[in-house]
Amino acid sequence: MTEDALSVYRSLTSMDVKVALMVSPHGPVPAQLVPKLSQLRGTAAVQSTWPSNRQPNEPFTLQGELPDRLERIRQHLDQWWSKVGPEVQNYLIENRDGELDADYKAAVMDAGDGNLDGLIVAVVQDNNTEKFRLPPIVDVYVEMKARDI
Repeated sequence: MTEDALSVYRSLTSMDVKVALMVSPHGPVPAQLVPKLSQLRGTAAVQSTWPSNRQPNEPFTLQGELPDRLERIRQHLDQWWSKVGPEVQNYLIENRDGELDADYKAAVMDAGDGNLDGLIVAVVQDNNTEKFRLPPIVDVYVEMKARDI
C-alpha cells in the first residue's frame, strides 16, 4: 500500500470509521469520506448502480488498494492476536486508550509483518517510564477486538 493510502487511513478522525473499515473494508463508507478516500491512487469509492438509477440511501463502498490492503492487515493481525494469548489480549484491551507497560512492548512489536511494504509497527517509548501507546492501525485493531466485532 502506498504511504498516501496509509496516511489517509490514519488521518481519519473517527475511531468508529476506522474500526468499520477494519471490520469490513469493502463495506459501506460514510458519504462524507468519499471525496477524501477517492483521491487515493488505486482506490475508488463506488456504488453498485449507475448514478441515474441510484437509490437515495445506497451506500458507497471502496474498491482497490486501500480496502484490499486493510483486508490483508486484518488477516495478519488476526493471526498475531491468536498468538499473543488471553493475558496479553486482556491487558491491551483494558489499557488501549492509555500508556502500556514496557513488559508488553515485544508482544505489540510482533504485530508487524517484517515486510518493507507491509505492516510496520514502531512504538515510541517514554524515556523515564518506558511506557508506550499502541501504534497506529494496531490501536484500531485492538479497539475492534474490545468492541467484540
